[in-house]
Amino acid sequence: MKISTIKKLTILVSVIAIVLSGCRLQVEDLLKAPTPTSDQLRILEEIKSEIGENVVLRYPLSGNRRAPIQMIDLDGDGMLEAVVFYTIQSESPLTNISVLKNDRGDWILTDTIAGAGGNVNRVRLLEGSGKADRPILVEWLSTQNQRISVYSYVLGKLVVGFEENCFQIIVDDIDGDELIEFCYITEAVDGETPEIKYVDGIESSFSIVGEKSLDSDVVSGINMISGKIRDGRYIVYVDQYLEDGRSATALYSIDSNGLNVFETEDYNLKLLTKRTSDKLLCGVSPSNKKILIPTETPPREDILFPEIWKYWYDVYDGKPKFSLAAFVNNDFSLNVGIPDSWLDKVTYSFDEKEKLFVFYEAETGEVYLEIKVLSVGESPDKYVENGFETVETRSGAYRYYLRCERTFSEKSFIKYNFFATE
Repeated sequence: MKISTIKKLTILVSVIAIVLSGCRLQVEDLLKAPTPTSDQLRILEEIKSEIGENVVLRYPLSGNRRAPIQMIDLDGDGMLEAVVFYTIQSESPLTNISVLKNDRGDWILTDTIAGAGGNVNRVRLLEGSGKADRPILVEWLSTQNQRISVYSYVLGKLVVGFEENCFQIIVDDIDGDELIEFCYITEAVDGETPEIKYVDGIESSFSIVGEKSLDSDVVSGINMISGKIRDGRYIVYVDQYLEDGRSATALYSIDSNGLNVFETEDYNLKLLTKRTSDKLLCGVSPSNKKILIPTETPPREDILFPEIWKYWYDVYDGKPKFSLAAFVNNDFSLNVGIPDSWLDKVTYSFDEKEKLFVFYEAETGEVYLEIKVLSVGESPDKYVENGFETVETRSGAYRYYLRCERTFSEKSFIKYNFFATE
């Protein structure tokens, strides 16, 4: 039997409608909360039977651990405990934390503690000094503030080992000892100057082992990142808002003495960068050892060096006797020193598509220096023809070519350092 074109179209449209309706149902299913497993249902029933109330599970808002019921070996005995975040309908909006242990297939509630906020922002695992216990750090959000709490599980009880309000926080192996530490910035309350505090695990508990006040004109922190630099030290970068509308980046080193203002080994200097915008000229600020720079805000995470100008001053009799400006770009492991005479007038641009750095005079647009980054497989011929010189070939993914239009004395001062970050 021959099927007409109209019937064929009708059948095709019907099939498509059925398929699309099935997809729509699948998407709707994805938007629903996951169906609890049989273990999770038994855990919820145990909590309800103990407290005599219905509970509402609270899902962490961010991070890798987004489940309201988390299986963690809190006490290092090789058995997983169930850590449950929930609210009780008839009580305050604060989130409770309960811990349950598995006893031959039955879940037994061992302890419950009231949390420090209504919303769980993030849950992170920490390690105490013995590496056996597994404390958890919880970031709480409420309408008034953000708060951090560290909980340990000791002899069947949840113990608050540390708790304080904060504005920004980073949690990582900050000092390279394969354990987790954290740094946070306190809130500026009632005119108080914010502080950065470094917290480490000591004798199975967490304590503040270093703290520094930010500058008096700091209003609040923006973000923090941390990383290891070439000389082996671990550095925390802190971006801040200032009262006059400018931004600042302060650097602090982490070592056995705790938290210290970053000092270079080669020059006696506190490194602090300040800026009013990304396009300002370079120059020394009126305040001693504080440098005006055109720079981007460092990323929040996953980078050791931000793309940044750095100025080091060797102070002699109260005056700088030597200075070196270094341009650092982590993507291409590029570090370039430039002459003193450029400091008050040169800024830079970066063409991401061409991988071309251009250092130029901000007022006139006159080009002082260009650096071309080529992948190893790319041909440098056309750049060499246009006056670029090979400055160094790295045993990695990139080669570097440079063209300088300045006088020989300035050109001889330019220093190149191509390094691989860890």
